Amino acid sequence: MLQETVERINELVPLEQVFIATNEAYQKAIKKQLDGIPEENIIVEPMKRNTAACIGLSSVVIEDKYPGVNVK
Repeated sequence: MLQETVERINELVPLEQVFIATNEAYQKAIKKQLDGIPEENIIVEPMKRNTAACIGLSSVVIEDKYPGVNVK
């Protein structure tokens, strides 16, 4: 299902601009399934908390890679 979603998104957004936020348990599977996405675009939640902290971390990572971008 994740692969299909990324394929649909890829029609609008190049793979180097697709970011995936996940926890450590799924990191290897995501890397294997989404071979075209840069490894640094897979953002791993340091501790599974299911909180807004992971979203905040993702925003910081994206802002660092694309300074001045509006992260929504």
